[in-house]
Amino acid sequence: IDSAYAKERGIVSLFAPGRNAVGVAELTIFLMGELVRNITISNEYLRRGEWDESDEMSYVKFRGTELCGKTLGLLGSGAIGTRVARIANAFHMNVQCYDPYLNPENAKELHVKQTGLEELFETSDFISVHCRVTPQTTGMLDYALFSKMKPTAFFINTARSAVTKEADL
Repeated sequence: IDSAYAKERGIVSLFAPGRNAVGVAELTIFLMGELVRNITISNEYLRRGEWDESDEMSYVKFRGTELCGKTLGLLGSGAIGTRVARIANAFHMNVQCYDPYLNPENAKELHVKQTGLEELFETSDFISVHCRVTPQTTGMLDYALFSKMKPTAFFINTARSAVTKEADL
């Protein structure tokens, strides 16, 4: 937003950092739960009438897993990333974070292991993006990083798409 132009034209603009932090943090956790428990796909399977109680595959196919014990890699530890870390701790997840601005005392308080970006991509079961768009972060998530992910890992970006080279994803 061109704040000077808005002011000149009598248009009120506000900067409200953190305003949606709780909602986005909860959404992030809900998305992880959806991914490990296959909620949507099993619901659709049931609605289409494809669930066969006599067929063990109906149970096995959508069994899912748990968040407990999984490794969550956070990119960013601002208002949203911090809340995601706290909720993930309640699920007994192993939380690691790449954020050059996170100080060691805050990391310790959040029970977060500080890590490098490449290591985060190599070792996380979930990678969740919560960083701002800056000249340094624009397009920083590229094929080189995505190719380091475990084949079973999930990538969640509830931040801005500009940090990801979407074609590389």
